[in-house]
Amino acid sequence: MLVNGKYRKVLILIILLLGFTLSLQLSYSFWQIESKDTNLGVVEDECINIIYSDDLDFNLIKPQAIKDDDGPRTTPKSIAITNNCSTSKTVEVGLNVLKTSSLDSDKVKVYINGDVTHPADYVSNYQLLMNNDPDILEKRLLYKFDIEPNTIIRLNIRMWLDEYATITDDKNSFYTNYYVTTNQTVIKPTLYEKIIQDNGGLEFLNTKVVSDYSIISTINDGLIKFDNAYYFRGSILNNYMKINNLLFRILGINPDGSIRLIYINDTLESSYNNNRNKENYLDFKTSNIFTYLNDWYNNNLIDYDKYIISYDFCSDTSYEKYYNKINYGSYLRLFSDVTPSLTCGETDKEYGGIINNKVGLITMDEVAIAGGSSMENNQSYYLYTGKAYYTMSPNNYYYGANMGIVNEYGKLTETKVTNKLSIYPVINIDGSLFVKGSGTIDSPYELDLE
Repeated sequence: MLVNGKYRKVLILIILLLGFTLSLQLSYSFWQIESKDTNLGVVEDECINIIYSDDLDFNLIKPQAIKDDDGPRTTPKSIAITNNCSTSKTVEVGLNVLKTSSLDSDKVKVYINGDVTHPADYVSNYQLLMNNDPDILEKRLLYKFDIEPNTIIRLNIRMWLDEYATITDDKNSFYTNYYVTTNQTVIKPTLYEKIIQDNGGLEFLNTKVVSDYSIISTINDGLIKFDNAYYFRGSILNNYMKINNLLFRILGINPDGSIRLIYINDTLESSYNNNRNKENYLDFKTSNIFTYLNDWYNNNLIDYDKYIISYDFCSDTSYEKYYNKINYGSYLRLFSDVTPSLTCGETDKEYGGIINNKVGLITMDEVAIAGGSSMENNQSYYLYTGKAYYTMSPNNYYYGANMGIVNEYGKLTETKVTNKLSIYPVINIDGSLFVKGSGTIDSPYELDLE
C-alpha cells in the first residue's frame, strides 16, 4: 500500500521523535551512572545498605565562626541507611579527625538531625575510639543507634566553627572524614576524656572561676580552669591514679592535654643540697634531689617510660634584690599578694629556669592553685600530708639558700636547702592513653593497655 506524502511526513517525524527520546534516555542513564560514581557512595555492610549523598570528606578551611542558631542551617552531609536484614542492627556514625588539621576539636561543633537527632556539641565531647591509624589524630563516635528490619533512616550531619572560637592564620583548618558502620567498635575512654567527663565536662569547667587564691580551699572545689590548664583544688576525692602499684594524685591537665601526677608517699626523703652558702646551691639540676628523683624514676617507672612524657618543670629564678637579700619569683607572687602563675619567669641567673625532664617536683604556684597558701595553715586540701616536703621553687637567698616548701601544717613557707624533708615526685603522662577506674581511692584510674 502506498503512503501519500502527508502521512509519510508524519511517519518520518514520529520516527525522529522516537529516536531523539531514546537518545535522551540513554544519555540520562549514562549521566545517572556517572553521578552515582562521583557523588553518591553506595556501601553494602552485610545486609545494611548505606548511601552517602556526597564525598566522605568534611572539611572546614578558614571557616567563619557561626552561632549555634545558624549552624543547623548550614549545608549538610546526608546519609541514607537501609536495613535489609531480618533482625535489627546497631549502626555507628563516626568521624575521623585527620592529622593535617590545625584547629582543635574543642573549637568545632557537630549537629545530627533527620530521622534521629543529636544536639550540637563540640567534637571533643564525643566518645574517643581506639585509633591505630598514623594519619588520624582522633577517632570520634558521633552517634550510635538501632535500626529495625526493612527500615530506612536518613541523617544530616552539619559541622561548624564555634561562635566563641578564636583562630589564627596557622590554625584555620579542620580536616575530617565521616562514615557509618555496623561493626561494633571497641570503645575505651582516654585518661584526658575520663577526667574531663568525671568532673562535669568542658563547657561546665570553662565557666568555673576562682577569684581569690589568697583564700585557702578547704572544700572540694573539683577541677578548675587555670590559664590554659585544669587543676584540682581543695579536698578532692576523685583524683587517684595507680601506676605500677604506686598510688598517685592527679594534679591536673596540662595545656597540651597531658596529665600531671604527684606521688605522695611516706618513704622518700632527701636534703635539697649539702651546702647553702652560695646562690647556685638552689640549682635544681645540680641538687641532691635531681639525682635522687632520677634514680627513683629508673627504679620504679622505667617499664612505663614510653607512656610518661618529658615535660617542662619550672625552677623560677626570676628575682628582685633588696640589699643582701634575693627574693625569687614564687616568693614575690605568693608571700605578699597571692597571685600564682604557671609561667616560668625569665632570669639572667646561670641556674634555674625551665628544666625538661621525665620527673620533677611540684612548684609553690601549683600548691597555691590546689588550695594552699602562705597566709595560713590548711589541713583540708589534698596536698596536705602532715609532713613537710620540698617544692621545686627557690624562695630566697639571704646569707644562705632557702627553698620553698609545704610545711607539716599544709602552709607554704621556706627551709634551708640542707634540711632533710619528704620528696613527692611529679611526672606527666600521655593523656590519650586508655584507662579504667573512676579515680576514687577504692577505684583509682589505671592504664588499660590490653
